[in-house]
Amino acid sequence: AILESLRNLSSTASDLVSENFQGISTRFNIYKALNKELPKYTSSFASRNMKIKDYILDDLYVEWNRTDFSRVLGNLLTNAFYYSDKDTEVTVQLINGSETYSLVVINHGELINDENLERIFEKNVRISEEGDDTGNGIGLYITKLLVQEAGGTIKATSSQEFNRFEITLPKWIED
Repeated sequence: AILESLRNLSSTASDLVSENFQGISTRFNIYKALNKELPKYTSSFASRNMKIKDYILDDLYVEWNRTDFSRVLGNLLTNAFYYSDKDTEVTVQLINGSETYSLVVINHGELINDENLERIFEKNVRISEEGDDTGNGIGLYITKLLVQEAGGTIKATSSQEFNRFEITLPKWIED
């Protein structure tokens, strides 16, 4: 799943460069989508004795491009895989707010300095000396573009113990 995620990211970058980015949104149950996507990463995470722990609410719908959702989740999980310490958990949460929902990915590993929390979403910015040395600093930039295209925001925070990436999107409201 990690290699598939990297291929998807490469495809997304090609789409953006060639302006094939369509952004066609559909309504889907994000709970079911997460339950379909997360198991794809289990064996990769197990190779580093890592686990994905999820706290997902049921029956929450979103209007988003389904492929873009998979690409965004895949990029966040791939980064968590490469930049987390071995023998740790990566937490995925879906938080139901009054007008928005948040998708949160938390990893334990190399912490992001405060001055880099916004910079990591800029094009071609790579702040880590650890992790996969093939990264080119475009993944979180593309992730930000895809989230913004869906009408959402993404932010990163870091504590003394973990990094937290939070995507906030408006709830789907029936017409």
